[in-house]
Amino acid sequence: MEPSWPEPRDIPHLSADLGQVIDALGEGREVVLVAHSLGGMIIRDYALEHPEAVAAMVFVDSAHESYNQPTQAEEDMIVETFSAAYGPDDGATAEARQLIEDSAHFEGLPGLPDVPVIVLTSMKIDADHDAEDRQLWFEAHERLGEGISDFEHVVTEQAGHYIMLEDPQLVRAQLSSVL
Repeated sequence: MEPSWPEPRDIPHLSADLGQVIDALGEGREVVLVAHSLGGMIIRDYALEHPEAVAAMVFVDSAHESYNQPTQAEEDMIVETFSAAYGPDDGATAEARQLIEDSAHFEGLPGLPDVPVIVLTSMKIDADHDAEDRQLWFEAHERLGEGISDFEHVVTEQAGHYIMLEDPQLVRAQLSSVL
């Protein structure tokens, strides 16, 4: 069975997919973009391409190129892991094949449009993330606020990467402030 998406499954393609959904359902209104992990890069790209369409942005523990810079060996390992878990033709596997290119995509691009931006960051220390690593993660997320006049950075030490599952009330409270 052939995948139903174009290759490569990179940020520009995923952003274009988002644009098609917004065009079909947005009825010409400005939208509040909300994304988790890699989705943060997708909404950033969309906002840079269509700043007039964006009312606000909420990033939930978003990937960021200044933190997420995998080597080819690391990307290969992630692809192998996703392929084993989801299959070689799964969308997540296809997206993992583009991690290096996705990080490079943002080099030299301007900052976000000046709309309200909320960033939720997990600062939870665990087996995979020590205090030094969490500080780099925090600093990467702080960069999302450069040039933004209405920027709020909310951190949690209780929830891990899946903040929306581990602390849904925190996410709901932040969303309600921009809706």
